[in-house]
Amino acid sequence: MGNMSDEMQKILNEWQDSESASVQQQPAPRQTYRSIIHNYIKDNPGTTTGQVLKAMQNKGLAQTHSSVSSQMTTMFQEFMVRREEGAIDKATGRKIYTYYYVPPLESVKLKAEHLRKKAQAQARAEKARQAKALKAEAKQRAQNMLHEQLALPLALPVPEVRPVEDAAPAPAPQAAPNLRDMSAMDILHAINFAQAKELYKELKEAFGG
Repeated sequence: MGNMSDEMQKILNEWQDSESASVQQQPAPRQTYRSIIHNYIKDNPGTTTGQVLKAMQNKGLAQTHSSVSSQMTTMFQEFMVRREEGAIDKATGRKIYTYYYVPPLESVKLKAEHLRKKAQAQARAEKARQAKALKAEAKQRAQNMLHEQLALPLALPVPEVRPVEDAAPAPAPQAAPNLRDMSAMDILHAINFAQAKELYKELKEAFGG
């Protein structure tokens, strides 16, 4: 029997051998089609869709250009890879992109920044929509106010009373003026100061004056 140190080393070696055998017996995690493409881009930075397609076919994966392109576009949208636009393929008319692997931590940061900017854009769009609706409402109120003011009876000048020299028939009542033919100044002269002031306030709010 050896000394204590030899016995401890023997036990340690047996434990390491047992752990190694256990790891070897465990099946390797199954790779998805996307993960295979993702790993290929990682190992081949600057690769194109066509090159990935050939690599997949060489691995025995019968795929089309559309299926490979779809996977790579999805990974780009999810910030798993980045891409750079190149020339146009004269044979197919497609744009040629070169793809590069994005580390997981950087991918998470890019996705978070994208979501932050998206939320800000949505908030700005909602604020602009509300402001537009308020302006339209104010404009409508001003138009309603104008219609109400024009619908009021206009103050007509009192005709001069003259002594009746003879029994001439009384003049026919003067016809009400046609508001559509009146100018802005005519309308202002026809309404009183309080009505004109209220009309000005509504028009200023509606048209941002």
